Amino acid sequence: MRLRSTFAVLSLVACARTAESPPVETPPPKSPGSVAPAPVSAASTSDAPAASASAPPPPSGPWTTLSKHSVDLEVADDDALYGVHWNDIVRVAKKGGAQQTLSSGYQTFAGEQRIAVDSTEVYFGAFDHNAGGQRGLFRVAKEGGTTSKLAALDFDVEGIAVDDTRVYLTHRYDGEKLRGIMAVPKKGGKVTMLVANRSAGKVFVEDAFIMWANYDAAGIVYDGNIERMPRKGGAVTNLTAHGPAPFNFIPLTKSAASYITKNCWDTKSTPKPGCAVHLQAGKTSTMLYGGSRQLCYGVGRNEAFVIDDGKAYAYGATGKERIIAEGVPTCSADHALADANYIYWSTPTGLLKLPW
Repeated sequence: MRLRSTFAVLSLVACARTAESPPVETPPPKSPGSVAPAPVSAASTSDAPAASASAPPPPSGPWTTLSKHSVDLEVADDDALYGVHWNDIVRVAKKGGAQQTLSSGYQTFAGEQRIAVDSTEVYFGAFDHNAGGQRGLFRVAKEGGTTSKLAALDFDVEGIAVDDTRVYLTHRYDGEKLRGIMAVPKKGGKVTMLVANRSAGKVFVEDAFIMWANYDAAGIVYDGNIERMPRKGGAVTNLTAHGPAPFNFIPLTKSAASYITKNCWDTKSTPKPGCAVHLQAGKTSTMLYGGSRQLCYGVGRNEAFVIDDGKAYAYGATGKERIIAEGVPTCSADHALADANYIYWSTPTGLLKLPW
């Protein structure tokens, strides 16, 4: 069921605050002393995302299969898509072809962003199962090769972004202690705290600034906003008004004047437990789509998109909906990517692309 009104959003927020429903997408406390999870292998897990030889092919339609493996997509450049497949950092060419493993034996953190790229390198935070599960920030060339450790970490990375000289990292909290926004030189070195006492999520670089999601609290989170500061240092300013927490936000227009978010909840206000994609423009929050927990979403060519319930939808900056395609295969990961020509998403039987 799709709900498209601010009133629906308000009612959902109200329900989310009752004792009958759990808080929205609040991860468990993260302690610097926690033990690294055991490495995961496709051979030892029954629900492997890679398509098996007996798996049925995806239904035919206006989409193209790029890879027969399901990849947790994270970021793209002009030529390729980058993501996570089990304990591997992988690359898939946008024109299709064999999936390329760039780094193996690294279990990325369960944050809102796991990979960042520049013109030549891929950066990620992870438990290194090649070194006893130690936390670290790592780098590998886009063509593959030796993986380098840039810094040791004592926290799980929540958000990651890069500019010409630094890698930016965010972390929400350790126990009840807020962490903040940090930086590491791209050539490697110590972790420097840029903005402390923040429960921070996704982070983006835009022109001379970095901007990030700021949540009100370490534990139960209902509200927040987007903040920014000059990359060269300076005062932190509010980029957006205080309002619903910008979980998993993606800027739709410059300086996040409008952006989309994805929240999940369990309330009596929806026919079934599910997730919703919202458009936040100024102080106005509009639900674009409410559906299952299997929906995936993203932004491309100044439009937001959602794939769920066998359809692909597009939304402009005003929230107006159009259907891109029907009979679309189900998402197997909530992150999807797009460029000016195509939408890219993972399904249980492979990685697909769909023209806008």
